[in-house]
Amino acid sequence: MATDGVFTDNPTEAVEFVRDKVLGHKLMGGAWVEFRPTQLTMGPGHLGLARMQAANRMDLAMIPRVAVGPPKKKQVPVRVIPQQGKSPADVEQALQAAGIDTRGGQVGKAAYALALPEDTPPEQVVVFAQQAILAQGVAPGQGWQWIKRGSDQIPD
Repeated sequence: MATDGVFTDNPTEAVEFVRDKVLGHKLMGGAWVEFRPTQLTMGPGHLGLARMQAANRMDLAMIPRVAVGPPKKKQVPVRVIPQQGKSPADVEQALQAAGIDTRGGQVGKAAYALALPEDTPPEQVVVFAQQAILAQGVAPGQGWQWIKRGSDQIPD
């Protein structure tokens, strides 16, 4: 199974990764997955090339991202990582303005932390990540990148 990918309107591969590698590893703990917007410079017909370009990105500090981790204590941890120059408190306001429930959320040093119920379907996890990124001012119609992350790569 791939550890990263790019999609426009068919998140099947990302949903499978969330289901099998993030939410599904109960005994040893799952991986984290990070979602990011990405430009498809060659168009949606060249996702293989977009995947290679996205895997070597150097602009991560300049884009908002969402990381989703393995379930803990019956909740799925989520970190909404703002772009450079914005604070996690700005994220909370943006999510609330977009109608996203932030009850139980916490402003951290580098990310806004919240949790989804453990029984959230993987499809809804992917949609939530996209909505949280769009709430931070990313224009609709972007391509989406997902990539496996270690817990040591996720900001607090």
